[in-house]
Amino acid sequence: VLFDAGGKLKHYETTLQILEDFFSERIVYYKTRKEHLLNQAILLYKELKIKLNFIELVLSRDFNIGSFNRTQLIQKIRESEILLNWREAGSRQSNLDLILNSKSEESAFSDDEMQEKLLNMKIYQLTLDKKSELVSKLESTTESLISIFNREPESFWLNDLKKLEEEYIRVVQAECDEMDHELRKQGNQRAGVYSKTLSQLIKGRGKNKGLLRKRSTSFVEKSRQGKVQTKQKR
Repeated sequence: VLFDAGGKLKHYETTLQILEDFFSERIVYYKTRKEHLLNQAILLYKELKIKLNFIELVLSRDFNIGSFNRTQLIQKIRESEILLNWREAGSRQSNLDLILNSKSEESAFSDDEMQEKLLNMKIYQLTLDKKSELVSKLESTTESLISIFNREPESFWLNDLKKLEEEYIRVVQAECDEMDHELRKQGNQRAGVYSKTLSQLIKGRGKNKGLLRKRSTSFVEKSRQGKVQTKQKR
């Protein structure tokens, strides 16, 4: 008997029933996570695109930034409409157009905020070098944005589980190495058995993937208790 997601006591017949309840609750948060990542990527895309458009405007012969005071510069920025046309991705980016237009209202920050970002740009940020850098960042952000949009929430979860497994193996490996090191210091012939056995468990995870964590945990616990049996060299 355990508390369910609603805080009520519930009788579970099997561990599988517990997992099924957990999955249905957990996946909701991964959907929320996807939306957050998508909104953050759109914000970054918007900022990069507007800054790039502003640099191109400054570098053009028709825009002499040194001849404007702050009020005039703000007016020129608004007249140029660079704060409005950042969603125009072009005919080759139809998927991106769809994403930006469907999510833009949820992710938008005010024109005044973006305007201040432009006014606070330093002189060296208004150069051809910076333009090239922003073009590269914009391409990378666009790829990331489309990738996030196309991914299912479950894929974020599976990726987290993969990272967890990798970190788990790293920690267990460190413990095995430490125990083998102690055996070597003692001149024990069993030195190396822990790392070797763990390696065999990892290599066999293709056939017993779901058992890796259980088997390695059991192995380490038995090792700590000195219950691992190995063949002695003659």
